[in-house]
Amino acid sequence: MWEAAREGPILVPERFAEEGFVHLTIGLDRLLVPANAYYSGDPRPHVALTVAVDRLTDEVRFDVDPPIYPHLYGPLPVDAVTEVRRARRAPDGTFTGWDPPEATA
Repeated sequence: MWEAAREGPILVPERFAEEGFVHLTIGLDRLLVPANAYYSGDPRPHVALTVAVDRLTDEVRFDVDPPIYPHLYGPLPVDAVTEVRRARRAPDGTFTGWDPPEATA
C-alpha cells in the first residue's frame, strides 16, 4: 500500500472507510503489539511510517487510556511521512522488528 500511496498526496488505509481514522502509535517499540495482534496473519509486506505531527492537517485524538495509541481522523498526508521502515518477520508471520529507515523522497 505504501509503494502506491507514496506518489500521491495522501495515504488512505484499507479500513479507513470502515473505521474513520488512521491508527497511530507513539514510539516504534510500541508498534509490535498491535502489528502482531492484527496483522501477523497478513503475508503482505508491511512498513512502519514515522510521521511529523506538525504536518498533519486533521485531528489527532487519543481515544483510549493509556494514551499511547492515537488516531488520525483524516487521511495521512504523504508529505508528513519522515521515515519508512520495512517490517522484519518470523517464518510464522510474527513481527520481530523493523529495518533501518529508508529515504522517503
